[in-house]
Amino acid sequence: MSWFLLMLGTLFGIDAEDPHLERGLQLAYFDKPLTGFLRESYDDGSIKRLSRYVDGERVAAYKWYPGGTRAFVKIYRNGKRHTEHVDWWPNGEVKYSRVFVNGIQQGEVIASYRDGTLEKRFNYVDGKQRGRQQLWNVDGSVRANFVMTATRRYGLIGEKVCNGGPSDRAEL
Repeated sequence: MSWFLLMLGTLFGIDAEDPHLERGLQLAYFDKPLTGFLRESYDDGSIKRLSRYVDGERVAAYKWYPGGTRAFVKIYRNGKRHTEHVDWWPNGEVKYSRVFVNGIQQGEVIASYRDGTLEKRFNYVDGKQRGRQQLWNVDGSVRANFVMTATRRYGLIGEKVCNGGPSDRAEL
């Protein structure tokens, strides 16, 4: 694999081991914070990963599978995940969709199986699970369906009732 730097529309080849490429809290090239794109390619030359930097700080990351199907899109602010982050399966189905605000997960998280069948729908407030949380098996049957409060879970997780009391389900 090779890395390339795209700056001002010009393509410069940079080896990942280039001594002028400095990785730390910020990415620098020739001792200056990088503003531009860092590109990783597959052996055939197609783009594998593209990261955008402004003043040495990563502001976006994109990845593609071999053949050009997108794998993920991630946006960053102040070095932390920000806005919607989406990951796809190689067949183009959404794998994960989640939202971050300044690095903290917020709102609905949706995950799907490779065939697009819904696997998970969770809700987050300030990085913690809150509200309705749902999981499904690949055949569509319910694996979990519960409500999460600040201190407890209420509902069904697998074969267990989670309400703090004894299960009313018959033991097999």
